Amino acid sequence: MEGILMGGPWFVNGDIIGMERWTAEFSTLSLKGLTSPIWIILPHLPLQCWDEVNMARLATMVGRPLMLDGNLFQWGKREFARVCIMVKLDQSLPTGVWVDSISGIFFQRVEYERISSFCYDCGMVGHLKMDCKRGNSTPMDSNVINDNGREKQGVDMQSEENNGSKYGP
Repeated sequence: MEGILMGGPWFVNGDIIGMERWTAEFSTLSLKGLTSPIWIILPHLPLQCWDEVNMARLATMVGRPLMLDGNLFQWGKREFARVCIMVKLDQSLPTGVWVDSISGIFFQRVEYERISSFCYDCGMVGHLKMDCKRGNSTPMDSNVINDNGREKQGVDMQSEENNGSKYGP
C-alpha cells in the first residue's frame, strides 16, 4: 500500500492520477488538504532556461516538481517546456512567475493542462471565472528566481514597462 501511495504519479489511459491516504477530515465538498499532480506548460521559455535545473527551479515556484516531459530536449519539440508538478488544490495557482535571469527580469507565463474547473480570475481550482465569488484575489507580489538559485521577494510589478498589469508585461 505504501508503495502505491508514494510511488506515483500514476498514468491511467493517458491521464495522470494522484493518490493520497484517506483521513477522517476528508470532505467531498472541499479541496482543503488535497494535492494533485498536474502538467504545467511554460510557453516561450527563453533558451537560457532550457535545462533541467532551471526548469525545476521555475516549476518549484508553482508546486513540487515530479518529472520533466520526455520530449523536452528533442530539437523539434522546443515550442514550450512541460513539467509535471504536485500542487495543493486549496491554494491559488499563479498565472506566471517573475524570473531574474542573466538577461534581466522577465515574466514567465504558466499554463495548466486538463484542469476542467480553473478560475482565471482568482487562480483557484473548483470553479470557473463566471462563477467566481472571490473576485480578483491574485496577489500582486510574486517571488523572483535569481540565477544563483536564491529567491528574492516582491518585485514591483507597477513599473512603467508593464503598464500596471498584475500578470506582467
